[in-house]
Amino acid sequence: MEPNSPHTVRPLNPPHLPPTDGDGDGGMLPSPDAVLNDPAASYWLKDALRSALARDPLDAARDAELLAVVLAERESEVLAQGGVS
Repeated sequence: MEPNSPHTVRPLNPPHLPPTDGDGDGGMLPSPDAVLNDPAASYWLKDALRSALARDPLDAARDAELLAVVLAERESEVLAQGGVS
């Protein structure tokens, strides 16, 4: 993915999760444990994360990036049509 692509995935920082990037310096992303233990995180997200953690990290990250782009495109299409179909 190109950095200036319209489909660039930007890190999220949900307000209910403590910010961390896993190295203890207070970065932008929640840790896997924080997501898995978050009662506000969806079952779908937790299942996807558990599945990804069992895979090769590079393959899982690339697949997650592609999934994010595909879902962002679908969101744009649905919103352009006036809502969820």
